[in-house]
Amino acid sequence: ILMSMLDYRSLELKIKAVGTLANLSCVSKNEPTSATIAAAPTFVKFLSAPVPYLRQESARALQNLCCFNDSHKVLFGALGALKPLSDMLQSDIPRDTIAAFGALKNLLTEAENKKIFGDLNAIPHLISKLGTITTDPQTKRDAAALLSNLSCYEENRYIVIREGGIKILAELSRTADDSDLQWECACALCNIACSPDKEKIKESIERDGGIEALMNLIDSKSLKAQLLAIEALCHFSVFMKITDAERKAIIDFCEINKDEKRVTEELELLYFMPDDVNFILQTKDKVVQLFGLWLIAYTPLKYQPIESWFPLTDIVIELIHEFKCAKNQRHSEIARLAEQKYMVVAVIYRNKVKR
Repeated sequence: ILMSMLDYRSLELKIKAVGTLANLSCVSKNEPTSATIAAAPTFVKFLSAPVPYLRQESARALQNLCCFNDSHKVLFGALGALKPLSDMLQSDIPRDTIAAFGALKNLLTEAENKKIFGDLNAIPHLISKLGTITTDPQTKRDAAALLSNLSCYEENRYIVIREGGIKILAELSRTADDSDLQWECACALCNIACSPDKEKIKESIERDGGIEALMNLIDSKSLKAQLLAIEALCHFSVFMKITDAERKAIIDFCEINKDEKRVTEELELLYFMPDDVNFILQTKDKVVQLFGLWLIAYTPLKYQPIESWFPLTDIVIELIHEFKCAKNQRHSEIARLAEQKYMVVAVIYRNKVKR
């Protein structure tokens, strides 16, 4: 019945049908059916409707439908949903902007959609709107998530930086009072920090408050946010000399966080890659290297391809030996834990090769 109501002439019935479908699709047990997905072209068409409430409810339905399956994100991207959503960002109606934020937050986790959105030249409009966001906590989280998703794609990353995305993240992190928002801000800043052309982003990081934002996040309630903020700081240390305060923040983190069960649970969710650890270990700063050893010591092997850790041998052995002899007992302990982890990796790898 609801699906058939989408084709009714009555605007009121259309709005009710879209709103009800949006509500139903946000409940996990009401995972989108083939009939709901069949209505996808209609939802996309309604995104350009002249009636604000109809396009807002359609954006909300799209947001919820894209929570469940990456194929739905691909579908809506292919149907052209990104163009009307980018148009909604330019609307003078605040609810249009908020509805577009929510839909884009889910759509832009898919790689092809990131490219399409960048090609639409919509990022400047998005960031312009993000600079005027309300104090609504969910809207703030959506804003940070959007910047995080966009900055995963290298071509978009530099547009985000150029248009003032770091400044927005700095402000969001400064006022962040919940762990989800802190986590999204840290994700975005960490993506930016991983830019291959670090000289290209240096001026923006210094000018727009990127380092101050990371320091705020290191003091946050979220361990995940702290971890990513420190990783970002370590990446920035390649081209910017980190201050004594920043060095102390990294050391304090490594010394304080020793609850293996709690830390391992958080790291499982983050999925640090060996390349991340390898990059950190190859820096010349001993404090940054200590954090690299800490990552090896506590990163669970559950989701890691075992053989990918093997190339770390020479660097790890050298640093483990050095830090095991450290006067600081906690630093020595981190080195021993890293050594134990690496020995386990080596044994598993050898057994895997034998089989």
